[in-house]
This record gives sequence, C-alpha cells and structure tokens, in this order.
Amino acid sequence: MVFQDYGRSLFPWFTVKRQLIYARNRIYANPLSSGLLDIQSGYAHRDNSDDAAVEKILEVTGLSDHADMLPNRLSGGMKQRVALARALLLKPGVLLLDEPFGSLDAYNRDQLEDHFLETLKR
Repeated sequence: MVFQDYGRSLFPWFTVKRQLIYARNRIYANPLSSGLLDIQSGYAHRDNSDDAAVEKILEVTGLSDHADMLPNRLSGGMKQRVALARALLLKPGVLLLDEPFGSLDAYNRDQLEDHFLETLKR
C-alpha cells in the first residue's frame, strides 16, 4: 500500500536507501509468509540480487543521487518516489494506489509509469 501522505509514511531517521533496505529486510522477517523458508534446512535465505534490486529501483526512480538524504531534505515528489520505490521493491501481489504519480513532474511520471507497466507484465 502506498499512502497519499508520503512524508508521514517514511521513517524520518532513515536515509532514502535505508528506507528501501528496511522494506526489503521486512520480507525476511517472516520467512514462512514470504515463501523464503528452505524446508530442507529450516533456514531463511536471501540472495545478493536483492542488493542489486535496491540499486536498480533507486536508479529507475531517479533517486540514486539522493540515496544518502533524510526525508526532511527531500521535496514532495522525491518523497513520493521513495514511497513508490519501497512498494515496488516488495514485489507485492496487489498494489493499492491513489493518484500514485500526482505530485511528480512529467519526466519522472513517464519513467515510473513505464517501470510499473514493466513490473505488471512480469
């Protein structure tokens, strides 16, 4: 779920990149529900492609240069992109969005719309 008040949905003490890493790690907090529990060994596992996924989503959303910034230093559109990036990174079965591209400029709106469509096709 991506909330409309993006500023309140971000942790104020986490950088942009840390917001995404935290979201990614939440997948592994409950390995049974995420399907990541190896039944043979009983251990949860995660591959290193997830680190590349964080970098990729930062690049796609145009946030690579702002990865070390805290939310109070971001514009409204940048906060919105962080919230969208976090939602995409989780690879949800369902995404609930209410005007997800509303406060984005035309360039970023086009970029993210294309990425969303690519993601939906997979």
